[in-house]
Amino acid sequence: MLDIKWIREQPELLDKGLKRRGLDTLSQKLIALDSQRRDLLTRIQEIQNERNTLAKAIGSAKQKGESADDLSKRASEIKELLPNLETQETQISEELNY
Repeated sequence: MLDIKWIREQPELLDKGLKRRGLDTLSQKLIALDSQRRDLLTRIQEIQNERNTLAKAIGSAKQKGESADDLSKRASEIKELLPNLETQETQISEELNY
């Protein structure tokens, strides 16, 4: 298994080795997949942070007797969005590890 960091740093070596074996070049495809995966991981972390912030804000609002409907609505949206993003990340990771 090749290290994705090495592929990002030296894609021409990977492609040269693959060509020697009569195979198609893969470095650009792997780098693109890695970039998508890293973007998804960043997005997932941002959404998880937002979810945690919302949970605290909802708790605080309820403690003060205020309405938390808008916050709860956004928390529900996140609850639906997060599994989809995690599934996408898993699929890309599996493709990278194949």
